[in-house]
Amino acid sequence: MASLQESLAAAETCLQAGDPKAALQHCKAALKEDRKSVEAFLLVGRAAHAIQEYKQAELAYRKALEVEPDSLPAWTGLARLYATTVNSTGAVESNEKVLSLLPEEDFSHTQHELWLAEAYYRTGRYAEAIRQYRQLAHKCGEQPEALPEGLLRCDMLCRLADIQLKLDEARAAEEVEARMAADAPGGDGPGRTVSTLHLEVLSEQAVADEAAAACGGGGDTGSCMQTLLELCSTAPLAERYVKYHEEWLKRCLLKIFSAPPRTVERQHFRLAALRECHTCMWKAATSALPYEAAVWLLEEEEEIKGGHIHFAGQVGSSGGLQEGGEGHLGGGQAVLFAFENFARRMVHQFPTNPTARVCLGLMLRRRACHDGTRPVPQALRRQLEALLRSAMEDESSCDCGTGWKALAELQYENRHYNEAYETGVRGLRWLHNRRERGHEALTHVALSLRLVVAKALRRIGRLDEAETHFKVLAGWVTEGEAAFGEMSGSAPVSIHQHALRGIAQVALERGDRPAAMAQYERILGKAALGRGPAEHWAHADYGWLLFQEGDTQGARQHLEDALRVATLACNVTDSQMAEHHYRLGEVYWRMRGRYRTERQFAYTQFFEAASVEGHAQAPAFAALGRYFQEVEHKAEQAMRCYKRALALDPSIATAGDHLCAMLVASGKTDTALTLCREIAARAPQARWAHRRCGYLLAAVERYEEGVTAFQAALKSDVHDASAWEGLASCYQNLGRFTAALKAYTRSLQLQPGRPYSRIQCGAIHMALGSPADAIGQYEAALSTAPAHPAALLGAAEALAASAAVHSRQGALGTAAGELSRAAAAALRCTAQHPTLHTAWKLLGDVLAAHHAVSPSPSLPTIPAPPLPAGQAGPDDAACFVDGQAAAWRRRVQAMHQARRAYAKALHLRPAQPGAWLDAAFCYHHEAQLLRAHPAVALGQGSSLKELAAAAERTVRAGLRLDAASAELWAALGTVAAELAAREYCLSRALQLDPKCVPAWVALARLYAEHGAGGPAAAALQHARSHEPAVPAIWEGMADVAALSATGGKECADYHEHAHGLGAGPAGLLGFAESAVRAGRALEGPVYAAAKKAAHMQPLNPAAHNVLGLASEARGDYPGAVASYRRALRLLLGAAHDPHAVLRHPPTAAASAGAPAALQTAVQLNLARALVGTGSGTAAGQLYEELEVTAELYNQPPAWLAFAAAKHAAGDLSGAAAALQSAAEPGTPARLLAEAVRAAVQLHCEAGRAAQALSHLEQQLPALRSAQVLHADMEGLWATAVAGAAAASDPWLLQQALAAAQAWAVEADDDSPAFQARLLGLQAAASLAAQQAQQAAAQYSRAVHVCPGSAQSRLGLAAAVLLRPGGGPHEAEAALRLLDSPAVAAAVARVERTMRMAPGGKPAPQAATETGTAAVLAARHCTPEQLRRRLSSAARCVHESPSNARLWRLAAITARKAAAMDDGDNEAAGTRAWRWCRAAEGAALSAVAAH
Repeated sequence: MASLQESLAAAETCLQAGDPKAALQHCKAALKEDRKSVEAFLLVGRAAHAIQEYKQAELAYRKALEVEPDSLPAWTGLARLYATTVNSTGAVESNEKVLSLLPEEDFSHTQHELWLAEAYYRTGRYAEAIRQYRQLAHKCGEQPEALPEGLLRCDMLCRLADIQLKLDEARAAEEVEARMAADAPGGDGPGRTVSTLHLEVLSEQAVADEAAAACGGGGDTGSCMQTLLELCSTAPLAERYVKYHEEWLKRCLLKIFSAPPRTVERQHFRLAALRECHTCMWKAATSALPYEAAVWLLEEEEEIKGGHIHFAGQVGSSGGLQEGGEGHLGGGQAVLFAFENFARRMVHQFPTNPTARVCLGLMLRRRACHDGTRPVPQALRRQLEALLRSAMEDESSCDCGTGWKALAELQYENRHYNEAYETGVRGLRWLHNRRERGHEALTHVALSLRLVVAKALRRIGRLDEAETHFKVLAGWVTEGEAAFGEMSGSAPVSIHQHALRGIAQVALERGDRPAAMAQYERILGKAALGRGPAEHWAHADYGWLLFQEGDTQGARQHLEDALRVATLACNVTDSQMAEHHYRLGEVYWRMRGRYRTERQFAYTQFFEAASVEGHAQAPAFAALGRYFQEVEHKAEQAMRCYKRALALDPSIATAGDHLCAMLVASGKTDTALTLCREIAARAPQARWAHRRCGYLLAAVERYEEGVTAFQAALKSDVHDASAWEGLASCYQNLGRFTAALKAYTRSLQLQPGRPYSRIQCGAIHMALGSPADAIGQYEAALSTAPAHPAALLGAAEALAASAAVHSRQGALGTAAGELSRAAAAALRCTAQHPTLHTAWKLLGDVLAAHHAVSPSPSLPTIPAPPLPAGQAGPDDAACFVDGQAAAWRRRVQAMHQARRAYAKALHLRPAQPGAWLDAAFCYHHEAQLLRAHPAVALGQGSSLKELAAAAERTVRAGLRLDAASAELWAALGTVAAELAAREYCLSRALQLDPKCVPAWVALARLYAEHGAGGPAAAALQHARSHEPAVPAIWEGMADVAALSATGGKECADYHEHAHGLGAGPAGLLGFAESAVRAGRALEGPVYAAAKKAAHMQPLNPAAHNVLGLASEARGDYPGAVASYRRALRLLLGAAHDPHAVLRHPPTAAASAGAPAALQTAVQLNLARALVGTGSGTAAGQLYEELEVTAELYNQPPAWLAFAAAKHAAGDLSGAAAALQSAAEPGTPARLLAEAVRAAVQLHCEAGRAAQALSHLEQQLPALRSAQVLHADMEGLWATAVAGAAAASDPWLLQQALAAAQAWAVEADDDSPAFQARLLGLQAAASLAAQQAQQAAAQYSRAVHVCPGSAQSRLGLAAAVLLRPGGGPHEAEAALRLLDSPAVAAAVARVERTMRMAPGGKPAPQAATETGTAAVLAARHCTPEQLRRRLSSAARCVHESPSNARLWRLAAITARKAAAMDDGDNEAAGTRAWRWCRAAEGAALSAVAAH
């Protein structure tokens, strides 16, 4: 076995040989020899450390220390072990022990000091670590060889700086938390954000560190600023030291925020930081922070100094920023040059950095702009926009406010207005956040961004928001302040003036040109007062507005001033100058004369504008093309200029339109169409291309494609009135009238002064059947273009169509006025265009339309006739006939003038068959007018035969030109004289056109005139199969039905159907006549038809006769008398020429038993109407004349009327004789009953009630044999009983009642109504005898017998009210009777069916009187009942204004209603006062009458 020493030596040898495991075996052997061998434990520790058995090694070292506590090798081994295992606590313990045992001159002393410093740092003992690192750094500075191999002094400083930075960060966090606690709701300080507090704390620490470093202090931890300064000063160029350079730069930048903005101290810190940025660019070449910091520092310097930084040579002894010969900033150097140098180097070194890319975009824009004196090409602008947009997508990665300004301006210049607005808003938000972080406010950048935002808002149509922004800018910024932006490549601009310009442009967008001009005048006015110069664009824009207003002289002066100001200015671009030249050239062009023709004016200005690249270049080339085309007439040069303009800007409408027009004029329509389509595809914003393409397509009748083209044009500009007009034209040609009308309306809304749109709107309204709307459109067009022939002809045509409508409706006065206006318009057109065939033809049509309408006194071609010296009243028949004859002669004059107009049209186009047809019908209408009455033909040169022959000759002349015209053959069949010729011509017309309805109708009338009902009905059936809604067909069918003895009902139905379809005068007359014959004269449509027929045919006696019958049936006897007298006058005036009057079959008088002769029927009707008016004497004389002529025989209705006339004249015996004649055998039952009733009434009125009863009993056999109806017999007995009751003879009354009851039993008439009527008459007699109690009982029995009898209820109510001793209870009972539904229904029925009862008071009036009296007598009545009774009284006094009692009752009711009214007492009192005054007047009138 080896000894202890041998084992230790062997272990040492193994360790040195690199075999630690073998060394461990030897150490174990040594420890067996000596368990407390220190050397063995040390060797075990070394061997275990080598094989990474760290716990075994530590245990070995600890056991060695147990044996020898101050063993330096053991502590050294532990120090190495802890350094390897990173055991900070053990490292501190072991290294401190080693350093206490190890001499300072030992070489390993420094290593242990380094391990100790690192252990201090890891255990959080930062003060000891800092002190240890400082000692090491100081020691390394004096003895560099003392450091371990590979370790430099800079490393010591780096580790020291890391600790100090960590401590500073911890202190800053604690300070921020403390201040946040102070700013909490319970604290005293103001609330701030965490970022603001953090920046404030860091800046204060930076200043404090700098102060501590300056005085050499810093406390236990020392000054971080001093460490960073020493490190940055001595560290070599290496990547590992970059972060310390950045930290040093950040400390320099943080010092800026310690001073308030816009102070000298802050400026001093900013310049110092800028120098450090320049230094860091060299020493920390791989960091972008110095460049980014330099960018925003230079932006702030530009904001503060206006673009220049003056250092006054205070840059340090080494030259500071002059180092390296860069010359970025020196005395008087511009910020722009410093930014250029920094940015150029940053882009070269960091090409992907967002800030570097922004700087690159700014440099490229600035170089392209050439200091703002040359325009930037559009392609380059778009590239710059794309570069800046991609670089600034992430707001947090870019720190350049100028980039937002440049990007927004580029987007606005590139017409990306929405993107410009969004960029401006983002930039303003970014600037706000930047200012909140403590930076200087970039006011000029913010103003520029806000200006771009406002302009973009205006461009995208948000005018209200844009105006708000412009007004804010105009209020914020002073007049002389200018926003500069050299770094962004922008020229300085006056924000105030641009804001005013924006306000003006917003006003222009809204159409408020005066407001816009006021803003420009404000700018120019301030300049005139010396409050700052007006920029060139102010003169230019104002001059352009004057040009648009038509003030060419003012526009010329201002545009020349704009050029003068722009020439003197240094920041005007050549594109702006070119725009001024172009505008001035347009002004010269409009001034015409030498300004247009001489080259020194318009041509020179256009040439100057065209020679400069910019947005005015293309319009200038277009203007040059116009000059060559219109002045020098050089088509080739003009086309080249137009093509050049379109190549520069395809949206120039002037160039496109003129070029296409020249191509079309040269026969190259397809080329023009291809050009438009290519430009539309290449430049969608060129709306002229779509519009011109639409015009070209419409010209070749490709309307569907034209619609597509115009819609494409409107997609780019919905305010293009021309495009809307073209679209409407295509719709119109496609038959889509509603869509066309909407499009024309939209065009007129955009430009009201477009005559074509107005005219076409009128044409569409005419096509849609609305002549009134068409008239409005044509008149509006004439107000814009008074001499426009299409507008004049359209207005005349629309007026004529409207007149035709009003003529059919019977509004002849309105129709005459419209025809007068139409003739005036046609005459104006013929005066201005005497060779226009359409104008003469339309004039003839207008004048020919007077065949149905009497000419208006205002008709320009026919002067109004002089008024007669003494005019009679309106009912004078002679005056009426003379006046109508004069008006009819004026119609004939209109036909003469229409013939002359048609002759003019024939002279212009003699080969047109339609003109011959018009002239023929003019002859035909004139003949029809002359046939109306002999008085019309007085003084006329042509006879009826001559006119008919001329009409036939004219039609035959038209047939020679067009023998296959069905219309001409039908016209010849209408005007031919011979019947055979008429039939042949109509048949020929139907061969050519079997659907010619007028020919079928004319043929049917021809057959009907000669009694051939079968062929006529067949012809009408054919016509109805083609067009069943033609009124003439149904009028003809009525005429055919009238040929049959049993066709009366069918005739009436056909006339009614024709009237419903809008029949003419003959149809109206037929309908009215048939309806009167059927007993429907009371119906409103019947009276209206009769009135219109008499109005439209004033010389037709049959029309006046039917109107008289309708008026008589409605109770209008004076009107009936006037109509009958007019008819009689017309008949008497034409007695010598029975074929001259347009007679109608007088079957309307059949109900009156009139003879066949119309004159006799009219005389009988007149006599009957005179009886109704109370003119019994005149009626009697007329009847006596008829009796002398034996016209009354076998006419019971006439005898009845004769009796009524005698009775009205007081000749009762004559009346009785007439009634006796009316009751002769053979009289119809109804008339016989009427004759007997009238005779009974005569006896009763004469006081011979007994004779009346006896006469009725004598006539009973005759009445029974005539089979008179029970209802008529009940009326006869009621009349007789009423007469007996009126005689106040109870015995006679009982005899009459007994006779009536006997008749009822004999006739088996058990009608409750008849029994109630008899009881009512008996009660009325009792009431007249002042026996109200008995009357009430009798009325009660009547109501019991027939509960539905309204008359019995009314009588019972009256009897109850008149009963002596009656009180409010009786009045309330009477009121309940009157309010019953039966009485209300009966009263309403009476109101609907009759106006006045045959005798006594009407039921409504009686009910109103009784009800009003009951309301007044009742104890309890409501205001509603009073108002209802007052309303009923108002209706009754309107029907019977002479009823003084009813007036008095109504006045009392109104007074009581006013007293009970809780609402408007003043109004109720006024109403009651008016009723009282009216009742007083009625009472006075009644007294005067008696």
